[in-house]
Amino acid sequence: MSNLRRIAGLEIEYGITHVGPQALSAEAAAAELFADPELERGANMFLPNGARLYLDVGAHPEYATAECATLQELLNNDRAGSELLAALAARATARLQARGVAGNIHLLRNNLDAEGTSFGCHENYLLRRRHDFHERVLGLVTHLVTRQVITGTGHVVCDPTPRYVLSQRAAVVSDVISAATSRSRPLINTRDEPHADIAQFRRLHLINADTPMAEGTQLILLAAACLLVTALESGARLADLALADPLAALHAVSAQPATVLELANGQRRTALELQAELVERTGSLAAADADPWVRLGHELWAIAVEALRADNAAAVADLLDHVAKRRLLERHCQRHGVDLAHPTTARLAFAYHDIGNTGLRQQLEARGMLRRFTTPSEVTAAKNTPPATRAALRGEAVSVARQMRRDLAVDWTSLRILDRSLSAITLKDPWQTQNPEVEQLLTELRRTEVMPV
Repeated sequence: MSNLRRIAGLEIEYGITHVGPQALSAEAAAAELFADPELERGANMFLPNGARLYLDVGAHPEYATAECATLQELLNNDRAGSELLAALAARATARLQARGVAGNIHLLRNNLDAEGTSFGCHENYLLRRRHDFHERVLGLVTHLVTRQVITGTGHVVCDPTPRYVLSQRAAVVSDVISAATSRSRPLINTRDEPHADIAQFRRLHLINADTPMAEGTQLILLAAACLLVTALESGARLADLALADPLAALHAVSAQPATVLELANGQRRTALELQAELVERTGSLAAADADPWVRLGHELWAIAVEALRADNAAAVADLLDHVAKRRLLERHCQRHGVDLAHPTTARLAFAYHDIGNTGLRQQLEARGMLRRFTTPSEVTAAKNTPPATRAALRGEAVSVARQMRRDLAVDWTSLRILDRSLSAITLKDPWQTQNPEVEQLLTELRRTEVMPV
């Protein structure tokens, strides 16, 4: 894929809760969220910015970004999704309060609820179809296991003594590679749905990441994966870094980042040492990458690894979620004489992941405690403007259909007007931004004048 920008996307499952004197269930809160008058399609729809919003199993609102060809597009589209959902939650809260239901609906970018149910941050990268797909993607396993020392979002575990671990997601991962997503949660999901020409492309679906709050963490997460995927597609072999027991290593590193891990070849390395090796091996690819955000992400990755290896976590507290969150919680405990298990500490951890006005991210960014890479104006634009990919075709069709009050069947790869006996338009090229059939569809959508309210 050297002559094309890599298509990537994120699927973020949000936690939802209603906090009040008569708290609603998650199901009831989610139903109220999707009862918003502005959501014309209920609990499953594509948006004018090319993204998809729907209610996933377990009452988890899910926002799937549009397909993006640069990391800047991806961060903007994902942040736009968070802000759209936060606005939905605020309006749902207002409707409930108007009906006499006190309290607030909160949406959380986290990965575990109070009952221990897990929900995910799913990464998607488009690959060229190859007969040796499994062999190549297994080269990612060591990175997926060890990246939590950089990209984990931190979690307090009480068993029974409270302790801080790196990852919310690590404890629920029970397989390395599998087609399952709920019965068995793997690092790599192999379900073959490329949303592109299946003869040419395959989707790499990674489902073990914690959901980032810090944009620095998110940029490193995405850039590192893009570079390693490119390396593996280009023929790089990482077999010398293969772990003897990846799942045991995943769980051990989350609990104790300095754990010395055994490799399949008998060598012993820490997670940070392995991350440093991967930073080094992707350096030339990063320097040559056409996307400046990939280059920036690699630079931040290197900075984070070196700071942590030098035991200088404070230097990257504005980049890394698990560092920023730990500092907040520990300072709170010291200031108030409580421990990590105290209810006020738990509320602070909750607020770290809250995307609404009561959440901490905007405050931390405003104070310079979390570094922001998107801009408010870019994110506002991304709420309605799709990335320069196939999403532009889909987004315009959705926008015109809404404006003209026409029924449009929409999927990742197809468009069809429901009130006309017209064939569906198939869009297999995710890089395509112009299509004569879509132009004809837009003309047809505009034929009918807007019906009065």
